[in-house]
Amino acid sequence: MESFDFFRRTRIIFGQSADNEVGQIIKYQGGTRVLLLHGEKAAIKYGIVERIGRTLDRSGLKYFSKGGIKSNPHIDKVYECIEFCLSNSINYILAVGGGSVIDTAKIVAAGVFFDGDIWDMFEKHREPYRSLPLGCVVTVPASGTECSNSSSLMREKDGRREKLIAYSNSFVPEFAILNPDLTLSLSPRVTASGCVDMINHVLEGYFSNSTGVLLSDKLCEAVLSSIIELLPQIYEDPNNIDARANLMLAATLSHNDICCMGRKSDNVITKLANQLVVENDCPFGDALAVLIPAWMEYVVQFNPLRIAQFSNRVFGIAINFEDPKITAYDGIKALRAFFKNVKLPCNFVELGIKTEAIADIVNALDLKEGKTLGSFVPLDAVACEAILSLAANYCEGRDIF
Repeated sequence: MESFDFFRRTRIIFGQSADNEVGQIIKYQGGTRVLLLHGEKAAIKYGIVERIGRTLDRSGLKYFSKGGIKSNPHIDKVYECIEFCLSNSINYILAVGGGSVIDTAKIVAAGVFFDGDIWDMFEKHREPYRSLPLGCVVTVPASGTECSNSSSLMREKDGRREKLIAYSNSFVPEFAILNPDLTLSLSPRVTASGCVDMINHVLEGYFSNSTGVLLSDKLCEAVLSSIIELLPQIYEDPNNIDARANLMLAATLSHNDICCMGRKSDNVITKLANQLVVENDCPFGDALAVLIPAWMEYVVQFNPLRIAQFSNRVFGIAINFEDPKITAYDGIKALRAFFKNVKLPCNFVELGIKTEAIADIVNALDLKEGKTLGSFVPLDAVACEAILSLAANYCEGRDIF
């Protein structure tokens, strides 16, 4: 097991009336002038913004609402919101939405005090050490960013788009409201895309070369197998509140680092998926659904035992001790079958990306002069191209041996 320093200050308030406490929590923490950030349409359409606004009114808080935050959020919105905060003496940020809204809110909260260009947090890894207090009301269980110390945003410069990740403990929210009722308006298909995001965050820690991690292995496997069991229940009954409640908790556990304590994580799939999102603005979870099995198919040659363990403990596939690679491949097939069953894409055609884009995607990774991505299996430019080709050209029934 690796040494670690674990810190998460986020208070989790779970329940079907948990959002009624938002105003009082903010007031108790000293907030008086609140900027409420939300997405483009759904939070207003389904009355969630109005509902949260009433709790702020009841607590006597002055609040301002700014929406229009898109999926795969852009840095331009951050600059706009920071200027608004400074002009209106905002002293608390409240994010109402999913990962895109919360990630935007994190950078707004830190950006109010940041000395320099906000993009330096992402490009130059300049870590902010102070931020406005931030609270979250989660309406889309997916990224688990409500308890994480990371944020992912996009920008466009010189005609080229890029999506990067920044890290800082100052990004960690003060509280997160998890009310499964607020997710009932999500279609099963949108829920499925969010579930792949959860799966990916768990796999980032699970596929690790760290040893002596039996407990965290079991934690990862429990979250993974629970997601795989729960998601089909949403397709059977979109109003299954117990399934939605468990998926909300799974999202939080996937990215608050509890499952990954004592092990080295590998976010190479996230970095590859970010490039697909840059290419055509596809949902992040959809990009992951195409890439995760392709990555596993490529790295199985280097560590078949680890993927065989995943196959056995998550999908219940008996281990072939004479040739564990067979078990590993069966697990990859099972994962692809699961993704297909919940109507997720399986190749570039279904994502709307042309195979010809692979060269540009690899170039954007900037893997020159011996640079690599990842730690479980370090990947150079040739390896990344091979994985992207597997993802692009997958067709059902293809023999992956």
